[in-house]
Amino acid sequence: FEAKVRSDKPESATDALGVKSEVKTDSHSDNGHLNNGSVNGNESSINNILIVEDEMIQSILLEKLIKSLGYEVIGKVTTGAEAIEMALKLKPDIITMDISLQDDIDGIMATSSIQKESMIPVIYISGNSDKYNYERAKKTNYIDFITKPVNREILAKSFSKAESTNKEKTS
Repeated sequence: FEAKVRSDKPESATDALGVKSEVKTDSHSDNGHLNNGSVNGNESSINNILIVEDEMIQSILLEKLIKSLGYEVIGKVTTGAEAIEMALKLKPDIITMDISLQDDIDGIMATSSIQKESMIPVIYISGNSDKYNYERAKKTNYIDFITKPVNREILAKSFSKAESTNKEKTS
């Protein structure tokens, strides 16, 4: 037996990383996950995320942050070649893309290749914040460019931008 409490009053919660956030208890689905972008009961069309990150610790952290925001991680890869293959196969709603990867195809080149076939939006999450990479990234369809380290609040803002962009495209 599971009791459900519905309230429009925000509750304050602190996640494992110490980030305090407000959550409405009626925004949870039956499985306990947040319904992202839910407006008047309409589900968001952004749910499935592909993580492209070559550092294991960063990848695990990013996956936990994404899941804590209520999104589903449908794949994790470490190379540009895998990113292209999995993005075109899985068709995620968003890709979180590191720039430096384990092969000779960096995240920006991978994004360009992916977007020749499918305009999947990208959130760049990288330690490379130099002007050269930023200018290259601007030539792709990206939602945001985040410099590591990433936290829940910054990631939530990027996903919110993606939700807004997606709503504009579907309106």
